[in-house]
Formats: sequence, structure tokens, C-alpha cells
Amino acid sequence: MIIHRPDIKAENGEICVSARIEFQTFIKDMPDEFWFKFPEGYSDLVTDSADGFAASLLLLALALGEEMEVRGQLSQRLLYGMKEYQRVFNLWRPDKFKIIDIICNGFRKQENDKAKGAVGCAFSGGVDSFYSLWSHLPQNEPLSSYQLTHALFVHGFDIPLEDAQTYLICKQSYEELMGKLGLGLLTARTNVSHFLKEKIGWGYVCGQVLIGVALVLGRLFSRFYIPAGHTYTQNVLLPYGSCPILDHLLGTETLEVIHDGAGVTRVEKTLALTQWPLTYPLLRVCAEKTNGPKNCCLCEKCIRTMVTLEISGTLGKYTNFPLPLKRKNIRNCVFRFKNSLVFAQDNIKYAIMIGRKDIVFDIVLSLLRRKLGIYLTRFVSGIIPISYMLKIKNKIIASKIQ
Repeated sequence: MIIHRPDIKAENGEICVSARIEFQTFIKDMPDEFWFKFPEGYSDLVTDSADGFAASLLLLALALGEEMEVRGQLSQRLLYGMKEYQRVFNLWRPDKFKIIDIICNGFRKQENDKAKGAVGCAFSGGVDSFYSLWSHLPQNEPLSSYQLTHALFVHGFDIPLEDAQTYLICKQSYEELMGKLGLGLLTARTNVSHFLKEKIGWGYVCGQVLIGVALVLGRLFSRFYIPAGHTYTQNVLLPYGSCPILDHLLGTETLEVIHDGAGVTRVEKTLALTQWPLTYPLLRVCAEKTNGPKNCCLCEKCIRTMVTLEISGTLGKYTNFPLPLKRKNIRNCVFRFKNSLVFAQDNIKYAIMIGRKDIVFDIVLSLLRRKLGIYLTRFVSGIIPISYMLKIKNKIIASKIQ
């Protein structure tokens, strides 16, 4: 993989920072240019260093097994961190991510990109980012150098570039919110998903992408928060693209990257937000709906969030969830990935504590269906007998209710 020297130019009312990318491996429909675009007023905030491009594409190079040649300047600290970063993923998934060589034309002089001292947070409008936003407001963060000054909202991250309507409506809402909080909302667009989403999987690269945008804004940020998706204990067990042992490795001499909020469960974060009325019309967790800012109320992320809000008695306050929570929808919820099962377990614990046996039963049933689906396939194939399936069923029920 060759990352050519980044170029900065003004076009169509935006500042475009782009780099041509070459691969040794032929990949169908792969773009040859990787870009980040910002409002034209950001011209004094962006840098032409290759940091953001190299950090964003690191895992793709590992997956392809290609040496990364950066024909531009890198931060020495970032280069060192990237070498350690790849060792972590190679230990997690040696079958998928290979150790590669990373070389560059030279190292950038830090005085050329001296940051303005801003403190930023990646913000999507979900539970994790709202919690990090709330916890680092001046009234909640006593250390002045760790108090937020900006939130960063990226188009092309969880909202596809093709869905301009959702992005613009959310952008306007978030600008109003940040104005009330005395913060600046920074916006960006990037085609990074065209390189990564289908080739690797978003779960592996989510942290790199957000840090990559912050690195391109190298003349602004001195500190940048990545909202945690899991707790410290959950993260240790999961190969995931954003976690406490990874995110800080992609910092530079002028940018400290902080993995934030991993000491709090998703249920605890949601409960904290229920005490903040500004979140009532704006909380956006949906992973499926792409034609507007409201949540679909049917996907896994919607259901698990609605369950927490329902147990706490605050679901009716959240107008961004337009449909009621039905028991059949909980039972039919499919927790597709291992990392999402921990959220179901957290909701079960919370429901037991509050005495909502109906919700405990419904979530357990949804998990039971997921597990039995695996064993049913084996049974039909003649691999395991029906008596063993019945034992598995009883074990699953017992383990989820304990």
C-alpha cells in the first residue's frame, strides 16, 4: 500500500484534504483517492501530514498483508504506536491481520502543526457520545484542560454519504444543542467507509476512523475523546476497533487520544442521560434507519436502548423513539454479535433489580432463540441428539436468570 503525499485544496465551498492510495492487491471498486472534507472556514485547522490517512488505513494494510509506504511525513509517536497497534490485532486475529512494515519519507516537525489547545469529542448522538459529552462539560469536569470545547460530527461514519437528509437534519439539531452548551460543533465528510466497511468490518475500524479525522484537524486539537462502547472488563475479551489498550496508540506529540467512559456500563450511561432533558428529542442510536434522524424502534440497538428507558420509566420522554416498545419485538430481537450480548446481559441484571420479570423473560427468550438456532442446525445435520439440545436449553435459561 502506498499513501501519497496529502494535498489540500479548496473546492465547492469546502476544504478537501486528500491522498492518492495505491494497492499491490487488486480490489474491485476500491477508490484510488481517500479524502476528508471540511467547511471552508477550517483552512487554518487542517494539516497536510499523512497521520490521519495512515492511522485510518492501518488495518486494511494488515488485512491485505501489504507493506505500508507513506510518501509524506508522519509523527514519530504515531509511527511507534501504529507498530504496537498492529501487534495487538495480530495477537487477537492472526488469521486475519498480518504484521507489516511501515515506512515513511520523514517525520514532521511538531512546531509546524502546533495545536490551538482545543479539547474535542467524537459525537454521533448515541448513548456513548452523549455520555462523554455530558461528563466533560465544565459543570461535570473539574479539570479545565480536560473540559470540552468542541464536538466532532462525521458524515460517512455511521450515516452513509448517500444519506444527506439525515446528516443535515442531525447537523442542524446538534448545532443548536452545542450552542446551548457553549461548545462548537465541528463537521466533516469522508469516503473512508468505501475503503474499510465492506473490506474489513466497521467494528474493527471504528476507533481509527474517528481518530483519523481528529489527526487531519491537527492544528486544532490537543486532546480528543473517543467514547467507549464497552466497559474495561468487556473490552479485554473483545477484538474491537476502539478500546483502552488501542486508542491512545494513535496519538501524536501534539494530540492526546483518550478512550473515555469505559468504567460505566451502557445501562448506567443511559440512566445518567435520562436526567438530562436535552437528550430527550435528540438521542439517536439506530443502526438501520437511513432516511431520517428518528430511531426505527425495531433494530437491536433501538430495542436494547428502549428496554433500559422502559425499565427506568422514561421511554415516553424520548420523542426520537416514535413507536411503542412491544414485548414481541423484544422476543424477536436478534443479538447478532458477541459484543452485543453483554448489553443484553446488562439489561437483564437491571430488570431483575427493578423487578421487571416480564422483560427478563423476553430478553432471555430472544437469547435462547439465538443459541438454539445454532444447536438446531447441528441437530438437523445429525451432529447432536435432541436429548442434548434439551440439556442445552435448560443450561441457557439457568445461566441467563442467575
